[in-house]
This record gives sequence, structure tokens and C-alpha cells, in this order.
Amino acid sequence: MNVWIVYDSKYGNNKQVAEALAGLFKEGNEVHVHHAKDISPKEAAESKPDIVLIGGPPRAGMISFTIKGWAQRFARALKSKGLQAGKAGVWGTHGVNDAETPAKFAWANIEPKWKALLAEIPAAKSMPGVLGINIEEKEGEGGLGGVMEAGWKDLVASFAEDVKAL
Repeated sequence: MNVWIVYDSKYGNNKQVAEALAGLFKEGNEVHVHHAKDISPKEAAESKPDIVLIGGPPRAGMISFTIKGWAQRFARALKSKGLQAGKAGVWGTHGVNDAETPAKFAWANIEPKWKALLAEIPAAKSMPGVLGINIEEKEGEGGLGGVMEAGWKDLVASFAEDVKAL
């Protein structure tokens, strides 16, 4: 199968998720892992992906412009060729929500944006939900470049199994 995993990552967390996913799909598949700035959406669409997985971080309470723009151009490229991915899924990393988290930046506000973006991608089957991974603040760094929550690899493995089972 032809698997495309495209991500945006500023501090490396989403790159780690993408690489972990690649490892879970590598057996018997042709797997492509790219930062969204490094691959043309048209090239990905023309490869007729069996599976496309897209993920990245929030920026100011929104999906990062880089990954959102890539996904929208990818969707347009598929549509213009009359193509669709076999399966599609999305993930997003986000800060840990607490009582002080402004609603705009809460995962509850960002997750529906990921679902809407996934709905734009022509696919025979799409994941019904979004994989969300908490990024925990590094001591004294205000959340920038934080570390992923304990057990994130298990979350990613479960997500990969759910995609395969679609």
C-alpha cells in the first residue's frame, strides 16, 4: 500500500508522531513521511495514496497554517484529478488543558477544526475522530518545546490500528 504521512512541527513533537506512525505502517507498504513544506500536495495526490495521515500543532487556537494549507491543496489536487485516498486520518498535538486555559486554545475548540479539515479530503474511508496528544510544559519554558504525554506511543499505535481496520 502507498502510505503518506505529512506533518508540521516546530519543536519536533509532530515529527516524532509521524516517524512513529511510519514505523507502524512500514511492513509491506511504501511509506512516505514528509514535513508539509518539503512535499508538493499535487505530487502526493498524483501518487494515489491508499492511506494519508496528516498532523500538526495548533497555532493561536487554530490548526497550523502550514499543515492546513497543505491539506487543503492536497484535497483540491485529488478532486481535480477525480481521485480519492483509500483511508484518511488526522492527529493534532496540543497543550494540556486546565482551568486557566482560554477556551480559544482548548483542545475542545481545536479538535472540531481538525474534523472539518479531514472532511475536506476525498477518501473512501475516514477516521471518525481525531488523535489528540497532550504536550506537557517543559520546566520553566512556558510550554514551548514541551514533551509529549506519557503513553503517547500507545495512543499512536492505537490510532494506526484503527486506521488499518477502517
